[in-house]
Amino acid sequence: MSWINSDNEAIRIMWLYGPAGAGKSAIAQTTADECYNERKLVASFFFSRFGAGRNKKDSLVATIAFQLCVSIPATKEIIIKNIEKNPHIFTANIRMQMQALVVEPFNLASSADTTPGLIIIDGLDECEVRKDQTEIIEAIAKSLSMDRSSRLRVLLVSRPEVEIRQTFNEDSISSICTRLALDDTFDPDKDIDLFLRSRFQSLKRQHVLHSILVSWPSDNDIHRIVEKSSGQFIYASTVIQYISDPRQNPRKRLDTVLDVTPANGEKPLAQLDALYSTILSICEDYQKVALVLEAIMFLNKRHAPIDGEKILKSTQYMDSFLSLENETLLLLTDLHSIIDVNSIENTGIRFYHASLDDFLQDSSRSQQFHIDQYKAHARLSMRCFTHLINTPLGLPHLVYTYSLGCCFCHFQASNWDDNIFQYICENGLLKKNCQIDNAIQKYNPTTYDYILRYQSILGHLMHSYPSRERNQKKCSKCSRCRNYQSCAPIFATR
Repeated sequence: MSWINSDNEAIRIMWLYGPAGAGKSAIAQTTADECYNERKLVASFFFSRFGAGRNKKDSLVATIAFQLCVSIPATKEIIIKNIEKNPHIFTANIRMQMQALVVEPFNLASSADTTPGLIIIDGLDECEVRKDQTEIIEAIAKSLSMDRSSRLRVLLVSRPEVEIRQTFNEDSISSICTRLALDDTFDPDKDIDLFLRSRFQSLKRQHVLHSILVSWPSDNDIHRIVEKSSGQFIYASTVIQYISDPRQNPRKRLDTVLDVTPANGEKPLAQLDALYSTILSICEDYQKVALVLEAIMFLNKRHAPIDGEKILKSTQYMDSFLSLENETLLLLTDLHSIIDVNSIENTGIRFYHASLDDFLQDSSRSQQFHIDQYKAHARLSMRCFTHLINTPLGLPHLVYTYSLGCCFCHFQASNWDDNIFQYICENGLLKKNCQIDNAIQKYNPTTYDYILRYQSILGHLMHSYPSRERNQKKCSKCSRCRNYQSCAPIFATR
């Protein structure tokens, strides 16, 4: 808070950074709450790779501008005038939007006020497109540098990813920026201890077994959790999520956590990895659970010819796409401490922490629970093609539409898996007038750009396969063919 209230007009930006689970978001949220109470919070935006509308830059400035109108009503008229001057401002680059809709309105409305204003942008590294992360930082820095008397401040919070670090190292940005690292120089143990005691007190008040939890947990139990956290708030948070299941005995669950022993070898997230492994090991059928997990991780939202965010909105879709017959909710029953399944109608099935995705994709950490992205995409591609074969033509439902839009996206992401290639050749899925071809011809004309993208992918396949050694295999449907072109003719130009 001292930085926000500082008279040092040169420092306009603070970059708060640290590894996954270090407590960055908790600090950002606490700062937002305190600044709101002191009438210093202008706006806040929390990026989330799993959040609808919060994983791209598109809504960033518009959201901040809206909150600015609410926190400082005098800015509303200025913002409206700037929009009237340039009706296309929301399609302009981030710097122009930031200047016209945020910085200029704030400066004009607050010219006689010495009270600082703070904008908080958390989870910048969770913005999907990496170059957009850089563009956001540069746009903010450029806008804030234009008026040296401005009292507007921006707190940016993220992991120290390479592109973000490089951008903050640029002279024009580093000169107006201060940094706060949540690394080995930061000792969070006391904060984690306070967090645990507060959550345990809340748990004891609410749990049905509260009468036998009066003297629980012991100071030693809390100390052991703090010690196991290794400075990672996410570990403590995950422990609380795991223990707080109202259907389970929290004493026994805590004993399970404290008995967890990570694998040999020093690893930064060894304790967290051991905890994730313990929770996942409870699953009776992890092979099926993994199907749901990889769907959460890799279903392609960007290329679906529907509102992509709807893909993760319900267990009903997962049931249908994965052919699980109403099993999705049951399969995730024991994973509520690491996966949010309770707010299905609002945010869909999602991981509580981005570190779970990292854990599952790192075989050295997850071991038997590892999810290989190439194999996962191959399975998803196979499901798409299977749905296209088995679903009657006509108005496509959600699963059919997604399969039509993303079958080749997953195929490409699988590194052109041999089994998929053989499957589509054997079923004649690429030949003119095949089922997919007919479906595309009957598809809604308003999505013709999608059709062109589909054909472009096919063209890429045509040129990439002949050079592959695998294509010397003979197709079971055509004994004479030795490559992609002779086996599966590309659609004629329409």
